[in-house]
Amino acid sequence: MNDQTLHNWHDAIEAALDGHVLRRVRVLTETGSTQDAAFAAATEPGLVVVAGRQTCGRGRLGRAWQSDDSGVAMSCVISVPHDARQAWRLPIAAGLAAASACDEALGRRRCRVRWPNDVIEPDAQRKLAGALVEVRSNLACIGIGINVLEREWPQDLQGLAVSLEALGSTSSRLDVMCSLARHLPRCLQTPDHDLIKYWREREMLIGRRATFAQGTRRVSGIVREIDPTGAIVIALDDGQIEVLNAAVATLIEWD
Repeated sequence: MNDQTLHNWHDAIEAALDGHVLRRVRVLTETGSTQDAAFAAATEPGLVVVAGRQTCGRGRLGRAWQSDDSGVAMSCVISVPHDARQAWRLPIAAGLAAASACDEALGRRRCRVRWPNDVIEPDAQRKLAGALVEVRSNLACIGIGINVLEREWPQDLQGLAVSLEALGSTSSRLDVMCSLARHLPRCLQTPDHDLIKYWREREMLIGRRATFAQGTRRVSGIVREIDPTGAIVIALDDGQIEVLNAAVATLIEWD
């Protein structure tokens, strides 16, 4: 990225911000992790960090997130909710914002979400985007990665990941960043009832077989209900119903 590209990115993304939840932009040519860069630079909420290339991105559960010069890597610093019971809102809002940005890039084709915040292509099960929420002191950092221009994947991601371009989008990385910068504040400020409603309309795990981990236990069965504020309800193979704590359960695999 040259200086002019950096300048163009900065001005375009800054113009897309709401000026309240997100107020400032920092554009990096390259960084190890936009999450780490955002935490290092932020002294207060409202900072957005994007990078032309991210070399050591990370996702949930310590997984690596591939983000070369073909995808979007964006981290947004916001205030930690005053009520800890509202923490569920952050990953749900992040997933919905990423899904909305992908919808926009695909001409309003509706993408789905997979609990808690993966974004899945409209007509199959390949992953388009993901989010990671981390908290340090009184600041939360929402990291979102979106596959935009990628055409080739490592062996372990083939058949599992897809990009917007591969699905027919003509949007640039900057287009997607600006879209994401507009959608995230809106999702973060959406009332609880509506946020859950919009998320459930996109959720793809309900009715499918999945395996979750909770502590040292693994639980497999058909997902009957997911309430992001509280419980995951699973019908076990023996007919029993298992209720998991959505705040601490981890999705391991699914059909």
